[in-house]
Amino acid sequence: MRNLLLSLMAMSFAVSAAQESVCINGDWQFRYAPGPRQADSIAASGFYDPERPARGFTTVKVPSCWAVQGFEEPVYREFKDAPHSEGFYLRHFRVPRSFAGKRVLLHFGGVWASAEVWLNGRWVGRHDSGFTSFSYDVTGLVSADADNLLAVRVRQVYPGYVCDTYDDWSLGGIYRDVTLEAMPAKRWIDAVRVVTDFDKDYRDADLKMKVMVIDRHKNTLPGNYRSPGQPYVLRFTLLDAGGETVQTVERRVAAHTSTGRETAVTMRVAEPRQWNAEHPYLYILRVELVEPDGVSQASVQRIGFREVTTDGGVLRVNGRPVKLRGVNHHDEHPDVGRATTREHWLRDLRLMKAANINYVRTAHYQHAKGFIELCDSIGMYVGGEVSLGGAGGMAVDPGFTAGSMLRTVETVERDVNNPSVIYWSVGNEDALTGMYLRAARVVKALDGTRPILLPWNADGSLPEEIDIRAPHYWTAGEYDSLAATSDRPVITTEYTHAFGTDRFGGLADRWRALTSHPAGAGGAVWMWADQGIKTPTRRDEKRYGGIVKDDPYLRISSNGWDGIVDSYRNTTRDYLELKAVYAPVRPACGSVDIADGADTALIAVRNDYDFTPLGSVRVAWTLCKDGQRLDSATVRADAAPHSLGLVKVPLGRLGAVGRGETAYVLIVFADSLGREIGRNSVELKPASYAEGKPAAAAAAPSVADNGDELSVRAGDMEYVFSRATGMPVSVSKGGTKVMGAMRPTVWHKFNEGDMTIRGRKFAKGVSPDKLVPGKAELTVARDSGCIVLRSVVAYVANDSNRLEADVRYRIDGSGRMAVEYSIATDFQTNMLPLVGLQAAMSPGTTLERWFGLGPCDTHPNKREAAVMGLWDGRNAYGTKQMRWAEVGSGGLTVRLTAPGHLVRDASSPDVLRFATRVLCRPEKGRLKEPGTRLPSKGTYNGTLCIE
Repeated sequence: MRNLLLSLMAMSFAVSAAQESVCINGDWQFRYAPGPRQADSIAASGFYDPERPARGFTTVKVPSCWAVQGFEEPVYREFKDAPHSEGFYLRHFRVPRSFAGKRVLLHFGGVWASAEVWLNGRWVGRHDSGFTSFSYDVTGLVSADADNLLAVRVRQVYPGYVCDTYDDWSLGGIYRDVTLEAMPAKRWIDAVRVVTDFDKDYRDADLKMKVMVIDRHKNTLPGNYRSPGQPYVLRFTLLDAGGETVQTVERRVAAHTSTGRETAVTMRVAEPRQWNAEHPYLYILRVELVEPDGVSQASVQRIGFREVTTDGGVLRVNGRPVKLRGVNHHDEHPDVGRATTREHWLRDLRLMKAANINYVRTAHYQHAKGFIELCDSIGMYVGGEVSLGGAGGMAVDPGFTAGSMLRTVETVERDVNNPSVIYWSVGNEDALTGMYLRAARVVKALDGTRPILLPWNADGSLPEEIDIRAPHYWTAGEYDSLAATSDRPVITTEYTHAFGTDRFGGLADRWRALTSHPAGAGGAVWMWADQGIKTPTRRDEKRYGGIVKDDPYLRISSNGWDGIVDSYRNTTRDYLELKAVYAPVRPACGSVDIADGADTALIAVRNDYDFTPLGSVRVAWTLCKDGQRLDSATVRADAAPHSLGLVKVPLGRLGAVGRGETAYVLIVFADSLGREIGRNSVELKPASYAEGKPAAAAAAPSVADNGDELSVRAGDMEYVFSRATGMPVSVSKGGTKVMGAMRPTVWHKFNEGDMTIRGRKFAKGVSPDKLVPGKAELTVARDSGCIVLRSVVAYVANDSNRLEADVRYRIDGSGRMAVEYSIATDFQTNMLPLVGLQAAMSPGTTLERWFGLGPCDTHPNKREAAVMGLWDGRNAYGTKQMRWAEVGSGGLTVRLTAPGHLVRDASSPDVLRFATRVLCRPEKGRLKEPGTRLPSKGTYNGTLCIE
């Protein structure tokens, strides 16, 4: 990979040299205007005039965003109440003597949001679009080998700027490269268009090229005779990734004096290496304009042999169905705002690839060209988006036609030859209007090789130009129904919101419901990274201090706290969940039945890659029982893309599996370079469990009535019950107290996800100090040598908030206590965070280890990143799906078995909650999937065993 990147960088320099390009990034002079009135005054002073002294300017780096540099407080989204400032830039520069007599273009990679440009005191033009690249012909305005002055007025607000403010920061500035490019003045290559067209077998391909050449020679000779002009040659050379020539074609073009001509050439290529996100092979195409005296100009670009179709309602790349495992991405970083660099793009894309992401939606605007080119080389599908989202009333205003067309044409024309761009989208979450439909039709006219979608629009009656249905934030059932019947591919361009740190629930269900159907092409979660901006000025703590507490200069809006990585690209629990859900290789099921006497377990493995055979994947399995590793090996399995393979695990070292034990296989999948794709656990369920040795006869448990308490002794265990509550107040082993009071619970310290769906009043209403136990009904009996207790007790906060617990305890002669409980809840709120029993560990007692799905937090609808294992419990906090846990004190250990979840808060580490039910994680503030809510009025049953 490193060598490939170096070669690509070298080639980019070669292209620049061939085109005589000069970059004028660096130190610029800048003046900040806090409002339009001050800005108009600066403009009226003639700041752009080389003869006038530049007063009030300071030196800044360009590319940059002036809010990040500390000139103003950043604004999220529109300037509703905040003043909209402007910025003025000056740059003295020189171009080489070789520019003399040539056509010169001035290129801006991106200016937010409006740029008005002067060169050497003369007005050049104005561009109103904050994210698209644009250029001006400055031939005759620039002086070669002399001082030149470029002046730019940057506005943040103009008619239409709201389309540049969708779901992100408004950051004024010249934030991408500024370059000048020289080319022949009389005849030059104006555009090169490339299309790759495979045959029906997707074996051979036609490389179709169209080259527009503009001629500006005089069309008359002295005496007013018509000039015959000069013919020329276009030379097309295709080279492989190593620079070796594959094929060369020359086309002689007749003279076309004073006008342009587009020449079409087709190069037939036998069995080219195809481009896709799994195998992103790039060729080099060199197009040369050859005049009688030699090559006058050359255009060099990387291309991929890639064809996208939607026939039959299925999204295909090079004839094969593909699934898009995507994220929405903002082109920004806290330290630089939108002035991102190659290092930022590389880090993002490498982290994405490591998380099994193969698709980026450029939300909601054109990203930097360098980012798109890295997607070409690394292998990442891209949804190119025209920044027309949030147009509001302008979407039906004919006066915005020119503005909408500018954005549309500039977006498509710049990236039309990049193979990573596999579809175009127009706007975001907008109703269909004539403006959006016209924009889509223009896109289709400019590029008929890629499908089009309108994000959020999924109606079956969409016009025929809209090739893809793109719903947002539907339930798994809704995605399932749509994809099962759709005659167009479905790409859900936003389907799970990674808001905060304790949400992101239901990702796996929605993803699998959609992609289980041929029409379900995949989707993109919202969002890649938290939208953080850092400035040299301390932030408003009241406004921004609640999210990131340890950096007083970093701002994250509550509307932009939605990344699966944080703003500095540190991974989160949500990143791990997405990686697990998107893993293209995984077991087909979570458990396998094992027949008595079987010597091998056969585990079916899904190969959900689109182009890669399973044989290229390393499969490392480990046979385990209750956390003990018994056997392991690294193997390979065969399976074509979109099919199943088998992994054989010998069971010779497993031995008998007893009741209460868990046998499982931990599987780690890695690619050919050893990079982890994913890890999973598959439980092995024997047809019958081995019975342990008969326990030695134990004395019957004894019961002692101590007035307010009742004590039960059995073996080396002692359980003390309160007659008032009917609940244990202590558990001791060998004379050492290891557990304190137990009680029913429907509460834990609320995280930000809980607060969103229930509100702070509820948190105060059900906290333990508000639920007061009434008088318990406690009965004691003997049954088959065991002590059986039953307690019925109500816990009441007020007339509207209460629960009733019906608990049965069965203590045998070994000291084992089996608890069965039923908790009836009645609270004045929609949902509960959990239901179960809680117990306090005694001083000196430690949660030593726990067995279940870990090590990360798990909830019923957010558990894909966890695997079965035995985990250290000393610093285990959060919500863990457990089978059993062990607490210890003074070398003594007590095991607590409770199918469900172990919930432990760092603020009260001695309290262990054994929840039979926990509330599922919301998706942002939404919890709409069936079975994900925990109703506040209901009856919940559970078990707990202590031994």
